[in-house]
Amino acid sequence: MIKVTFDSNVWQKVTSPDEYPNEASIDCFRKIHAAVKAGKVAAYIAEVVFTLEALKKNDRQSFMRSYEAKIDGAIDEMPRQDGMIGLTISISSDIKAHPGNNPDLYKYLKVALDLGFKIIM
Repeated sequence: MIKVTFDSNVWQKVTSPDEYPNEASIDCFRKIHAAVKAGKVAAYIAEVVFTLEALKKNDRQSFMRSYEAKIDGAIDEMPRQDGMIGLTISISSDIKAHPGNNPDLYKYLKVALDLGFKIIM
């Protein structure tokens, strides 16, 4: 079995080729779709499709300019045996800042998951 990670430019065409009848390579997408459905191709989509790619291209720059990561810090006030004081800092994404996926992504995601696609985190 071949493993393929599809990028944001093609995964929707592979999951639903009949929705792209004017695509120049539609026959190729239909063949790939059939191979995924038959289990000959293990299909993957990178998680970034549903984070960065979910933002409209026109909105990405302003979102990234105003985005701030979630930073939590804590000082461990218990002295360690070596005389030092511990410090823990956690930096993570702020999920609440993301506007969410658009309806098209949800539509194609369901079809992709039903077809057997896996999400790479």
